[in-house]
Amino acid sequence: MSFRTLTQRALAPALLLCLVTGTARCGDGNPNPGVLPPDGTAWGMTYGEWGAAWWNWALSSPFETNPLTDTTGEFCHTNQAGNVFFLAGFLDLFGVGEPVERECTVPAGKALFFPIINEVGIPTDGETEEELRAGVNAAIDAVSVVEASIDGEPLNDLWRYRAESPAFPLVLPEGALIDQLLGVNGTFAPSVTDGYWLMLAPLSPGEHVIHFRGVSGDPANPDFDVEVTFFLTAQPGH
Repeated sequence: MSFRTLTQRALAPALLLCLVTGTARCGDGNPNPGVLPPDGTAWGMTYGEWGAAWWNWALSSPFETNPLTDTTGEFCHTNQAGNVFFLAGFLDLFGVGEPVERECTVPAGKALFFPIINEVGIPTDGETEEELRAGVNAAIDAVSVVEASIDGEPLNDLWRYRAESPAFPLVLPEGALIDQLLGVNGTFAPSVTDGYWLMLAPLSPGEHVIHFRGVSGDPANPDFDVEVTFFLTAQPGH
């Protein structure tokens, strides 16, 4: 089974997290200062490994309070923990929906991580890792548009930010989103994910706008099109 979501003028002045933690690696040739380079690590994890963590977060809540189905930002704080604050794309059951705008208060001292567009493969029918990886890779190969901007400034060379995960266990809690939609719960391994992701340095205190869009297939008649704008207020100690 596969499942898809979308899913810097005011950023920290150094490359992402280099001043925040000694475990971050900045990488070379970063096209977007303030964004973790595609080959970088934060808190010992690569983009692909953070993608696995993101899916475990994104699928952990019921439909009614899930950040993926939230159209206002009311549930952006659901199950947030640690040094990284996750932002969600939007789950549209029909694949192509209207753009979504959300308002959210975020911690000024935490990095932000989100997918522009992504796909997860879950072994609910005994699929092998190779089969799942082929499926998610094919889905992301079909992506035709990746766009993102921070405070109105477009980010550069976003095609470099594609990353796939190692195999990982995906926990689908009873009563959470996938169980509600498909009647599936439990721990599923090996799951895999592929997509375009961004890890941003902590925002400076104040108001910010993050916009991203991902399209799969012909942009004029897409198979999947997700566009989200976050109006964020970064608060110290939040």
